[in-house]
Amino acid sequence: MKKKILVPVLLIMITMFFLTSCNEVEKDDVIPSTTPTTIETTVKATETTPESAEATETTETIPTKKVVFEDYELDLDVYGCHYLLQEQKAFVFDNDVSDGLLMQDEFAEVQLPEGTILVSLDSIRPGLEPYPETMLFILADGRCVFFEQDISEDGKPLYNGKLLSDLVGAQRFFNLWDEGEPKVVENYELLPNIPLDPSIAPQNIIINVDWNGDRKTDTITRECADALQPRDQTVWFTDGATGIKTDITDRFASGVGEEHGILTNSVMLFQDDKTGRYALIDSMDLLSSDYSIFVYSYDEKTIVSYTENDGIFVYEDGVMYEVYLSFFFDIGQFMKTPLVFDGKSVKTDPSVREFWFLAALKAEENSEAIPGNFTWTLKDVPVEKKTASVYEDDVIQAGIAVFPKYYMWNNNEVRDSGYLYFVLADGSEYRIAFEQEPQKWSCTFGGVPQKELFRCEWGD
Repeated sequence: MKKKILVPVLLIMITMFFLTSCNEVEKDDVIPSTTPTTIETTVKATETTPESAEATETTETIPTKKVVFEDYELDLDVYGCHYLLQEQKAFVFDNDVSDGLLMQDEFAEVQLPEGTILVSLDSIRPGLEPYPETMLFILADGRCVFFEQDISEDGKPLYNGKLLSDLVGAQRFFNLWDEGEPKVVENYELLPNIPLDPSIAPQNIIINVDWNGDRKTDTITRECADALQPRDQTVWFTDGATGIKTDITDRFASGVGEEHGILTNSVMLFQDDKTGRYALIDSMDLLSSDYSIFVYSYDEKTIVSYTENDGIFVYEDGVMYEVYLSFFFDIGQFMKTPLVFDGKSVKTDPSVREFWFLAALKAEENSEAIPGNFTWTLKDVPVEKKTASVYEDDVIQAGIAVFPKYYMWNNNEVRDSGYLYFVLADGSEYRIAFEQEPQKWSCTFGGVPQKELFRCEWGD
């Protein structure tokens, strides 16, 4: 069984921009040299006399005291880190910041490969400027580096001649629903196989359908006093043959601590084109973004009964999908998998062989080579690289961004091992074998727990 959704869905598709503060360089300011050199870090002040004490002037110097970080400051966050879009030349300011940050006597020149993970020093310790007028970056391996820095004609900082947005890529997020203030509609009628318009906040939902199969049109009505407070509602069933009206509110699912069941503004009326059967399919946040899919169908005794699955229900172009959190990497990456309806419930389409990450599907739709979500290697990781039509043994070095695309089980019945397919920032294709114990919310790669090889945000 898939783990329930752990992160708020509305955070999906919110683009994370790389925010940084760079001081504007005045015309007469001098940008420190970024060529390899030996630096004498001396503190110099002008001599003062009693007559000139009030006009004391101190020259700007490089700090000589080591800056020590708290452990949490150097625990790089997958939502705040970035990756190099191309290979770049850089200079090492400090070889290892884990024991404190202090400028080295010599700036060694290095070539950072495409996909190198980095974060600006300013985002770790805002306002800290160990090397005036130069932005420093921390790499996943603990090195502190900088790029050749300049100012464009329109006053924007350049790094190796590039704008920051052209130098690094960021994590992206995807929203399943439209954003914005919904339009309130007093009475909204659900029609078969048409998702409820997310730009509308219905006060009352009306469903005219032969619910009990007696060839008479019945009516299910959700009544709310306030369209923006849908949890305060009553659901009625009116029998088309007898006219009897029954309160069926308690027949629907409820969140933790809720006294009565509800139909949300995501409910859809589904009709199976093979059997003609009807069902109401809804998704609901039970507690702290812990989502489930509920399928409501006719029951002879209770009028309505339901089944429950973990995930979020999505209906697109006539196909049902479940969106759920992946067990890979524990970094909030969502999967999107087709569903089928069996008359009472929905389940994963048994014909599915490839289980795709939502970000990778979005990239495919937009003809993008690189998905918008990534993690990175913590050490050198043995993998297989695709060359022509075959996979050959290879190794990805530590600190490189990895963009998952999809995974496949070796055996769909057992589902205890398979291959994860991914790309790097240069578009090259790879795969790595994984193992997963039944009912476990994690996996191993070659017997090694994933958190020892890749950056995992939470979990085991």
